[in-house]
Amino acid sequence: MATIDHVFEWERVRQIQREAPLFDEREQYLSHMLDVGVSKERVRTVASILLHVIRLLGLDRMRPVAMAEIERASRLWTVDSKVHTTRRAGPTSAGSFTQTALQWFRFHGAVAPICPESLFDLYLMEFLGFLASKELSRATILSNKSSVFLFLDWAKADNSDLSSVRIRDIDEYLDTKRTGGWKPRTVASQCSILRRFFRYAATRGWTSVRIAAGIRSPRVPRV
Repeated sequence: MATIDHVFEWERVRQIQREAPLFDEREQYLSHMLDVGVSKERVRTVASILLHVIRLLGLDRMRPVAMAEIERASRLWTVDSKVHTTRRAGPTSAGSFTQTALQWFRFHGAVAPICPESLFDLYLMEFLGFLASKELSRATILSNKSSVFLFLDWAKADNSDLSSVRIRDIDEYLDTKRTGGWKPRTVASQCSILRRFFRYAATRGWTSVRIAAGIRSPRVPRV
């Protein structure tokens, strides 16, 4: 039995999946997801998103895809009237789309080489996709996005990859913000967000697990 026959109950939906381009490539990936323990509901969601990935990228065959193409498609996704018919896309939509597309293309070895600047953008997009999968509040996701973006934008000036970032770099970054007027409470909040980001980065193999553990929040005076 094909994976789509296993995860979709309605024959009309199965037919749409069968007739869309890159059926074999989608089928292989969805089968892999089930094999590693991903829920049927999640596989069903991914299968649906992949059809839009193919449509928005104009794919009729598997080929190397650049990060810029995926980012452009994710922006189109957020305003796509064919998908968001009853309500506007939420703040996590672009991240979910990007994460799904990247994981599929990576599975097939079809992500084009990434320049250093785009690589930092990729880290942020994947992290946002991870936060979206945790169903965190809009305010939490936007706060994490802003904080991590500020740090990565600062870090990429002297680092070609996240793996070269060290604790001393994070300390230096926070020192510049303190000098710029950040209060202890703000610094502590940023430390918490950066720990979350670097813990996730370690699970992806982007950096050492020691980085997150080494980010220490300052004492916040009691009011």
